[in-house]
Amino acid sequence: MQKYNAGMMIAELSGQGVKQFAELGLAFLLSAVIGLEREIRHKSAGLRTYTIIGTAAALFLLISKYGFTDVLVEDRIVLDPSRVAAQIVSGIGIIGAGLIFVREDKVNGLTTAATVWLVTAIGMACGVGLPILALVVTGAYFVVALAHENHPEDARGNSPRLNMDFLVALAQSSSLTHRFRGYSLPLFRHLLLGD
Repeated sequence: MQKYNAGMMIAELSGQGVKQFAELGLAFLLSAVIGLEREIRHKSAGLRTYTIIGTAAALFLLISKYGFTDVLVEDRIVLDPSRVAAQIVSGIGIIGAGLIFVREDKVNGLTTAATVWLVTAIGMACGVGLPILALVVTGAYFVVALAHENHPEDARGNSPRLNMDFLVALAQSSSLTHRFRGYSLPLFRHLLLGD
């Protein structure tokens, strides 16, 4: 645990310095870039939603890191900032669940929910001071998003996507999947084929 001394700047101690504004700004920027890409594709969540989620996640973690320094008493009160991170993940899971709809054999909103989850993680990485991880994950998102958009077919007209018959056989052989077959097969189809 970091110990604070009288020589630290008030802005640094209170968590309202240039570093924290830079972390919030990076979360805002990276979340907005992903939100803009989703809005251009006319998805249900766009620029505003992703920007708010990513920036809020960073702010929650900054509050967790710096918001309670006035109540710390050496060797008597210990705070665990990771508890806030765990609650962010739980809260965003509820939001993500509200974005997923299953109708007959079609799953809608799964990629949107996953992207909301990802943007939350990017915002959290910015909030705890891990900008390189946030940048790398943002770049990885665009690799996946752009690769899925441009999946060329081979000379026989086959898409490079996975063989659905193999996955269906695998899903039917699993005892856990057997119980939830009505949900898992559409989920596999959506995850792998983007339907």
